[in-house]
Amino acid sequence: MDKTFNNSLLGQYHEDIFKYLNEFIYRYKRHEIEFSALLIYSNNQHLDLEPIEKNIRTSDKIFKLNDNIFLTVFDVVDYLGGLKASQKIEYTYKESYPHCKIFYAYATIHEKESPYDIVTRLFMALDYAVNESLPNLVVDHVMIRE
Repeated sequence: MDKTFNNSLLGQYHEDIFKYLNEFIYRYKRHEIEFSALLIYSNNQHLDLEPIEKNIRTSDKIFKLNDNIFLTVFDVVDYLGGLKASQKIEYTYKESYPHCKIFYAYATIHEKESPYDIVTRLFMALDYAVNESLPNLVVDHVMIRE
């Protein structure tokens, strides 16, 4: 498995992801508007946006970090709503790329957490999915064994 994943990719994109989430974090802190995020990664395949675009609302956002890493933000959604949307995207990618290993990390904003916490949880979940070889499964921090 790609053991360089944690050190190289996570550090490279941490600030970019935080920057993309900043608007949503502000709205959550100011108005308590919930959001969830899905980080999608393929270590051997360039992905297109169509499977994501087919499964999100116009209020949701997609950020392309590179050809095989995307961040999707589900606006005004709680944990279960965002998880369901994430699973729809995962299912659509599975149909579009049946032989490709695609990894998914999911997180939702929690009360009284630092803005960096959601980014950290996304990276923990993605690192876990990659290193435990859990492709084609939406992983969140609850699934990670200590």
